[in-house]
Amino acid sequence: MAGGLTIVQNSATNETATNRISYLATFAPTTHKWTKVTTTPPFKVTGSPSFVPCDINNDGNMDIIAFDQTGSDNEDNHEGIFLGKGNGTFEEAAPVIPYPDGSNASFDYRAVCNAEVIDIDNDARLDIILVGHQGETNCNVILHNQTTDASSLTFVAEPFEQDYLLREAIIQPADFNNDGLQDFAISALVDDKEGQLRFTDVYLNNPEQVGQFLRLGLGERGANIKRKSNGALQVADFNGDGWLDIMLAGLGEQSSGESATRQRIYINQATETPSFKAISCDFQTDIYTLSSAANNSAGVIDWDGDGDYDILLGGTKSNVYGGMLYLNDGKGQLKRSTAIPGATGASIIFPDYNGDGRKDFVVIGHSEDKNYLTTEQFGDNAILCYNLLSAPSRPDAPLASTADVQEGGVCLAWQAAETAHPGFTYEVYIKDEAGNLLNSTPAIIGGANDGIRKVNRLGRIGTRTEWTFRPTKPGTYSWGVQTVDAAYTGSVFTEGPQFTVTEEDIETGLAPAFSNKEETIYNLLGQRLAKPHRGVNIHKGQKKTFKNIKL
Repeated sequence: MAGGLTIVQNSATNETATNRISYLATFAPTTHKWTKVTTTPPFKVTGSPSFVPCDINNDGNMDIIAFDQTGSDNEDNHEGIFLGKGNGTFEEAAPVIPYPDGSNASFDYRAVCNAEVIDIDNDARLDIILVGHQGETNCNVILHNQTTDASSLTFVAEPFEQDYLLREAIIQPADFNNDGLQDFAISALVDDKEGQLRFTDVYLNNPEQVGQFLRLGLGERGANIKRKSNGALQVADFNGDGWLDIMLAGLGEQSSGESATRQRIYINQATETPSFKAISCDFQTDIYTLSSAANNSAGVIDWDGDGDYDILLGGTKSNVYGGMLYLNDGKGQLKRSTAIPGATGASIIFPDYNGDGRKDFVVIGHSEDKNYLTTEQFGDNAILCYNLLSAPSRPDAPLASTADVQEGGVCLAWQAAETAHPGFTYEVYIKDEAGNLLNSTPAIIGGANDGIRKVNRLGRIGTRTEWTFRPTKPGTYSWGVQTVDAAYTGSVFTEGPQFTVTEEDIETGLAPAFSNKEETIYNLLGQRLAKPHRGVNIHKGQKKTFKNIKL
């Protein structure tokens, strides 16, 4: 069959949903079936779920960050950070979260509409981007991870965007300018902003103030990126040049310069300050309405095993349910290949459902796709399609790893394997001298399953073959690096040479700079300021107007 895709059953769980619920399911490769975990999870999201799997406390177990994308204040919802016990059960975390000045940053988790994880300062601890609001109370903050013990979580809440009240947001962290620091992009709905309903923009991690972010204004009227919401936002290197690009789809508006529903690939222009340019291809010509705000409402993966990122997109087209697999020619040209099931409000995932080493396709959402379902089956479904193409081999591991303790951090470097594509990404683990894992690495480390990925996502280092680690404590460290291909399959880890950090190294600026002083001031872009600027500033977590400031 063209595209190597076939339907195998109408519902991956053999059921349709009549009530919106949250539950966990485990997969048995011997029976090819999902089974609900009998223990009811503590989290509950009844509206439009946002789940982020990660190891937020670095204990080796996968945790879940759960929110409702609509920012619903439904009292039945139970949202927040939930720590995994390693056996499929979870317990709710009770993190300590002050503002930089030490004041309490308590807020209602139900005001948050979405979250993503990011290491904003390369200290190997995962930070959390939160987006949302409750009334005029803005919850656009970054929770800067200060945790030193896996038994408890400590964050500092740092506002990053106070000009917009956002909801149904999609967040994607990525190093867009290849400077070794994580940036991020957001697509969202805007509330209470005259003349603007949609928001899309990129936030650049400021190398002069690492961990502070500058909104670039790429979604302003007349700019290259046409802002969208209720669609899809994905990041991958679509043209194979080693720079991460943006896939954007969704509803538009007149004030953005494009009111129509549309999807595009924006190619990274490889500039120090990130810039992007749309390219023309079949993917842009077809127009699908997705009606979603999930981080995985569109699928990006190497479907045909050639090393390039392909796209699976499906919602409604001209009010008819349907979707399409677009295969990449390696230069960012997405060609139509095979019809796939379409669903609205959908999430797309890629489990290896039949255990043959090839990622399969599952779409979960509301579907009335007549190509795949009978009228009686219309509704909320999980539709599974097998990938029939040959299973690829695992990617080769990186080579020639080095570690260099220098001013500003420890430079960890390696060489890409000869078989690696420029768009492949990398993941690093770091351990202290006692063997404790210091960073969230979504892969198994060591043993027979060394390098097997726990989640389908890009390696957090991105496409670069070096990364600067900024440790917070002296000691002797060990580390390793793996290749992550475009199907999100990981190589085995290449162990790097150990390195030692002294107290003097820390004192002379090796550790990431972070201020917890009461006088800390921010501008409305969330940047820390050396002194107040005239106009509105953020002081002690609140907006404050300074009028008599000499500029």
